Amino acid sequence: MKEIVSILFGACLSFMAVSASVSEVENIYIKPSDIEKGCARFYLSDPIKNPGTKTFEVCATKSIGGTKFTIGSGVFSEIKDKFGKKAVNSISYISTGPLTWVTIWTRAGLKGDEYEILPETDADLSVIRAYDHTLGLQSFNDNIESGSVRTLERSQDPDLTESGDAVDSFTFQGRQKAKGLCAYFYGANPVDFPLTRGFAVCLKSTRFAWAKITNKWLRSQGLDPKSFSSGISYVEAGFSVDVTLYKGKVVDGDSKLIRSHEKVDLEPKETDWNDQTLSVYLEYTKPDERSESPILMEMGSSSKKSEHYLRHGK
Repeated sequence: MKEIVSILFGACLSFMAVSASVSEVENIYIKPSDIEKGCARFYLSDPIKNPGTKTFEVCATKSIGGTKFTIGSGVFSEIKDKFGKKAVNSISYISTGPLTWVTIWTRAGLKGDEYEILPETDADLSVIRAYDHTLGLQSFNDNIESGSVRTLERSQDPDLTESGDAVDSFTFQGRQKAKGLCAYFYGANPVDFPLTRGFAVCLKSTRFAWAKITNKWLRSQGLDPKSFSSGISYVEAGFSVDVTLYKGKVVDGDSKLIRSHEKVDLEPKETDWNDQTLSVYLEYTKPDERSESPILMEMGSSSKKSEHYLRHGK
């Protein structure tokens, strides 16, 4: 069914009405990568262990913000357990499609403890701890009362030719401890030259699927690659970003891909990349796709206590 819902833009809590698809669907499990982009599926129990469990789907169709929902109203007003008993907050499992983020709260009105589920993720709420001790909660299982589903349309992806709204940047001296959404660019190998200078560029949030970082933008931030020991000689990617180096100034020309969690020394002559990087492309990648990072990780959530349960594509 279709219903008019409210769209939540960031933390400003200002709302506008848009059309979104909120519906009951066939009670089957669909792996995250096969769910429609912008949609999330909500299950009354683990659909892998309990095939045929009641299933709902919420799709945000027209906004980069989020489709607000309330457990106990709208499509969720008739939630029943397997014995036919009504339950207003009995969601136990959530799967998100591509470019789809779900944030859940333990109280109505987007209040209480919150937790963000990343794109293409299976989230078993029984293993995600809740910290709303005033309600005596131990996990989010059967304990969510409101939430939002948001998506990022490709036409709304950040292009940093003109704007740096999607990234943070900073300069440093010496070897840095890599963070998940950041890429680090050094003027020399920091192992051989411990006091070398460099700069980092970080996606502000997993909401941004990718970012083009042109030479013009870098220079506007005082980060001209040529000002760091004549150019970039060493690059390290965080565990949640792939980094592509470009010899052109507008993310063009010859390119070199550096996968998440990789460290690459560009100084050897055979690489033909020492001091050659002029622009950069960052792309968010799920942290457990290529790394051996723990399944339970803290990243990207607006709740400092939240942990992200990452169980992809079963």
